[in-house]
Parts: sequence; structure tokens; C-alpha cells
Amino acid sequence: MTNVAAVRSPTAAAGGVLSGGATADRSGAFDVAAAESLARSLLLDVGTRLAHTWRVADQARLAQGLLPEPWRSALVPAAWLHDVGYCGDLAAVGFHPLDGARYLHDRGWSAEVCRLVAWHTTAEQEARLRGLHSCFEAEFTSPPEWVADVLAWADLTSSPAGERWSPQERLAEILHRYSREAIVHQAVTASLPGLLEAVTAVQRCVSDLSADVGGCAGSVYAVADAEALGGVHVEGLDVGDGHPANLA
Repeated sequence: MTNVAAVRSPTAAAGGVLSGGATADRSGAFDVAAAESLARSLLLDVGTRLAHTWRVADQARLAQGLLPEPWRSALVPAAWLHDVGYCGDLAAVGFHPLDGARYLHDRGWSAEVCRLVAWHTTAEQEARLRGLHSCFEAEFTSPPEWVADVLAWADLTSSPAGERWSPQERLAEILHRYSREAIVHQAVTASLPGLLEAVTAVQRCVSDLSADVGGCAGSVYAVADAEALGGVHVEGLDVGDGHPANLA
């Protein structure tokens, strides 16, 4: 089990040692090395979450140039930290975006990083379904919509095992993995049209950005018609009854 108390804040004294033995520059609260070390410490034994997280951070690096400061500096640390709430030692309410954001806030991570972690991907819809929306909004102001969309794109272009997937593949996998009665399934279903439109817009911009710097073949994806989801029609949501959540 992870010793959460041993994990150092990103704003600790300069040169402080993180759990796992890594050292990081403490010049600010957007420390990518500290975020990576913390994610590795907390997610090492949580299924394939660490592999997924590594890919999300890799994708986030491709999209950093789309954002102004301070969000540009916050994006990759938030990508590394977006799923730390899945660590069992952090699970206070059992809602990983909120558990993770609270943990990071208490340890001095920047407001921007905490807000991105709290609101990532379909967190708002899931908070409503869990009856947590009032405290969720009171504790963490939503990030700008475009900033949240960029992190969602990075999240949805990583498979559970850290492979590069299209958003359609990722969303179809989530809807198949969770039963229709599951809150995650319901949250994704409610978010689908807007979510696909958002990641389509981000994809176009990332593709343009990649072309400007010489291209990143294989790193980004063309997003197909927003009415299609990995061959599944959004309106009908014909993804079967789902199966146990046996993937990370």
C-alpha cells in the first residue's frame, strides 16, 4: 500500500526528495518531474492506470502550445496527476477526480492543476449523478472550457493500457466496460455529443500545430463523424449491456 504521507508537496524545500527517491526543482507548482514521480508512486499498483497516465501526459505535451499561460504549464502536470484519486489510500468519497484534486490541493499543488484534475473529462456529469456537484463546484472552480477540452482530448486518446487510440475507440471501450446502470456509463452517455464535438475541435488544432512543427505522425488522430463512435451510433448507444470493469 502506498505511504501517502511520505509523498512530498511540489512546493516543498528546494531539492527535497519525493517518494521513490526522485528529486525535483521546487521553483514552482507546475513541476512536471514532481508530478510524474507522484503519479508513479501512487499509481504503480493500480492496474494499468500508470501506463494510461503516461500516454495522457505524452499526448498533453503535443497540445501544450494551444494554451496560454498559466494553463500551458499546468497541462502536463495535470495529465500526470489526473487519475491519482484511484489510489486506494486517497479514496475518501470514492469519486476519483474529487479525491485526487483534494489531495493535491492539500499538498500545495497550483489551483490550475487541481482544477484540471477535478474537472477532467466527464467529471462534472459524474459529480451530478453522485450528488456531489455542489461541493465539487464550491471547492474547485471549473477551468476554461477550451483548457478542459484539451485535457479531455489527451485522456481520450490513451487506451487503458497506454496505447494511442482514437477518441471513438476509447469512449466505446468505456461504454462497453461499464453496464448501462453504472454511473460512469451514464455520465459518458450524457456527455457524448458535446465531448465528441470538443475533442474534434482540439484534434484539428493539434494536427495544425503538429504540421507547423514538422508533423507528429501517429501521435494524433482524425476524429470521424460526431454521430459515430467506433462504429456505434451515438443516438442508439448500441454497445451491449457492458461487462465488469476488469480493465484499469
